[in-house]
Amino acid sequence: TGNICRSPVRERLLARDLADRGVEGSVAAAGTHAVDRGPAEHTRAAAELAGLDLGGHRGRMLTGPMIDAEGADLVIGLTRAHARHVVSNRPDAGPRTGTVRELARLLAEAEAEAEPVAPAWEQLFADRPPAALLEDDPRLDVPDPYGRPALEHVTTVHDLAHLSRVVADGLAAIPPRMS
Repeated sequence: TGNICRSPVRERLLARDLADRGVEGSVAAAGTHAVDRGPAEHTRAAAELAGLDLGGHRGRMLTGPMIDAEGADLVIGLTRAHARHVVSNRPDAGPRTGTVRELARLLAEAEAEAEPVAPAWEQLFADRPPAALLEDDPRLDVPDPYGRPALEHVTTVHDLAHLSRVVADGLAAIPPRMS
């Protein structure tokens, strides 16, 4: 949302985890209602406890070119509202837009079944009915710790670290783009 708590942590974690698995590419964070400032202090401290440096991060707005197919193979929101925002502005992004929890679940289920979940990253959410994004499902959201006590920021970083590892493991097994 504001691009100063969850998203910079997710960005740095996923970039690190993908690189650790030999997956080339870039990971970028942006918010649907971003503010131009650095990470929240509790978030910065929680990230440091997890060995992450959020230095240099500034909140920035999500833009159409970032969403467009030439800009992103995947658009991973932290809440259903984020995914809805993306798809309502760029309907063609639906097959490659979802929440990080939704993505982690899809990838973990595919790994458990030893079946590929999609032929390429940009098709990961292709089987989800478009109307599914209209439904709120708190189980698919990562709660926003903004304005909350420091412990909630630590919990958020811990949750995002777990989700990032699951996502990176799953994405490492799928080609980024269809041939």
